[in-house]
Amino acid sequence: MQDVNNFLLEKADGSLSTSEKYGYVIAAYLRFLKELEVHYTEVDREVSKLYIRKLLLWSPSNSSVLSSKETQKSFSALKTIVYSLANFYDYLITANKTSINPFYVPSKGRKNNAEAFLNGIVSNRDSEKTILSRNLTYKETRHWLKWYTTAEIEMICSTFNRYRDKVIFLISIETGMRIGEILGLRLSSFDYNKQLLIIKDTENTENDTGAKTGGRIVPISPLLSSVILFYLESERIEVASHDESNEHYLFLTHQGPTKGKAMGTRNYLRILKSAGKRAGFEESEMRTHSGRSTTIQRLLELIDEGVPGVSIKFMEEVLGLQERSFKHYKKSLKARYKSKTKEVLDSRTPLQSLKSLQPQKQIEE
Repeated sequence: MQDVNNFLLEKADGSLSTSEKYGYVIAAYLRFLKELEVHYTEVDREVSKLYIRKLLLWSPSNSSVLSSKETQKSFSALKTIVYSLANFYDYLITANKTSINPFYVPSKGRKNNAEAFLNGIVSNRDSEKTILSRNLTYKETRHWLKWYTTAEIEMICSTFNRYRDKVIFLISIETGMRIGEILGLRLSSFDYNKQLLIIKDTENTENDTGAKTGGRIVPISPLLSSVILFYLESERIEVASHDESNEHYLFLTHQGPTKGKAMGTRNYLRILKSAGKRAGFEESEMRTHSGRSTTIQRLLELIDEGVPGVSIKFMEEVLGLQERSFKHYKKSLKARYKSKTKEVLDSRTPLQSLKSLQPQKQIEE
């Protein structure tokens, strides 16, 4: 089991929540192998396929008969399982613990393609369902708001019941920070004079948030800096001393049993969905990642316009992404982040066009 522990520790360097998800997948897989009395280093392709069939409640005694019990596994869930186990075996190969990856299928130059592995075991098309895939749950196609227009930002901002929630939303829109990174900010993470937000590479156990891709420094506009300061000097004071163990977090809850504690991602998602609904959107359309997507889209447009100082390298540094994330959009700009770049971004921030950033009458939520 030391191999498993070492693998999970390696994944925990990026995110504890990611490591936890890998742990659940591997634990279920090891229980299956224990029933077969097969060691994980001795698994071949047939055993790996048998495991997928077991997840679909397939009866090995008769391949044309399915278990009467209904499975809740979706095709996307199966892909996640295959991807996780393939990563585990990649680690074992690197550590010289095994020589084959039973979940590996090369496809179009990718290191591993989970969907290619599942091909022939299950089908992802309703019109081509196999006997096995009849026992598979298919998720409905979801329609997300992938990024916001200025008008949509204005509409959503006007429906938040608390200024705190508006500030969180605006940070995501301007900086592209992930929601876990925003809610993991401390008071010390905000520098009003230098107009910076500092993301620290720490795991915040109080609200299970943290930096997914390491720490970094994010420049913000004078306008956003003023918005954050206004929140700190007004609404946040109401609960700042309610829970001393959490008071160093930038964003705190305002009511209920968690009053004064660090705000969690699920709580904010609920608030965002409610705000979106009041603004006329479907709750299912709202996601916390859309602010980040809006920032990426805006920066790519600035690069396309040839704005000096805004480059793929700059995006890597500020967003915590690698260049391959932008391989569909390559430019030869080499300028790094400088004061001129910040001036351009400050003048082009989407917050600049909003009618008002002052809090309206506060309503309990």
